[in-house]
Amino acid sequence: MPLPKDEPLALNAVSSVIIRGLVKNQAGKKVRVQAMRCEPPPFYEGPPFARPDDFPPRVPGNLPEPKDFCLELRVRKKLSSGRCGRVFLAATISLSDPSDPSDIIHSPAPPVLPELVVKVARSRHIGPLSREAAAYHEMQAIQGVSIARCYGWFEAELGQDHVLFDGGEPDDSDSDGRSNSRAANPSETPPTNKVSFLVLERLGRRLKMYVDYEEDADIYEVYEDLGFMGIEHADVRYANILMRPKSPLALPGLKCPFHDVVHYYRVVDFDRATKLFFNMKGYRARSNLNLGILFDGIARGRIIEPW
Repeated sequence: MPLPKDEPLALNAVSSVIIRGLVKNQAGKKVRVQAMRCEPPPFYEGPPFARPDDFPPRVPGNLPEPKDFCLELRVRKKLSSGRCGRVFLAATISLSDPSDPSDIIHSPAPPVLPELVVKVARSRHIGPLSREAAAYHEMQAIQGVSIARCYGWFEAELGQDHVLFDGGEPDDSDSDGRSNSRAANPSETPPTNKVSFLVLERLGRRLKMYVDYEEDADIYEVYEDLGFMGIEHADVRYANILMRPKSPLALPGLKCPFHDVVHYYRVVDFDRATKLFFNMKGYRARSNLNLGILFDGIARGRIIEPW
């Protein structure tokens, strides 16, 4: 089947990614790497004690049959660093069909692809990134609605003389402000000479300081969407709520299947997410409490994390 030229690329259409600027050899020369799509592991269900009716099933998505297209990206700059990985802005070089060398789109843009970022796991945090990949798979039905579009989780084994390129200093407008020298996380995995990353839609800016978001129903509804999908975010914090993308390089937001609106906000960072073990009443109470703490700080120009 030929590449789409005037419609959005399906989220499962890319089977491999050629990425430039992310890996270098010991001499410091950047090398290109081809990474293959990985199947996410089973999603973490967490403790079942609070939900006698068992965990909610996965809401089915509406994706077509997977394709074997190849996406070529170039890392441009580091946007942020967080607990388990770093996020880089990516330039989209090409989208191609390896079975037909003549079928290629150079610099694909809307309506085919939005501006993209890659979230790259730190060497000891490939496990948490795989968990985040599983969360995106679990929530496929609300990608582009309440969370970013995710075009897949990709991995490649690196040569013995290859290392990840740091990518320079973060752009302060996107940095999450968290230190990279946190105590060891029990979910850390042994270091490996492997590159592991998610390809995601780039979202918009963060919430503005000194604004009262407590009465903004849209943010609460976005978190409610996660609950309807059976997901507990477990990481409500300032860096993890972004505006929907508005640049000319963005795809339009999709109408929410639960609230019949196009949401203004998106939730990110799901390496701590679990299956929801509250009923919706308990989930709303917990989410509203955590959001209320966060919004109280923002209104006063402070970042207050619920934990």
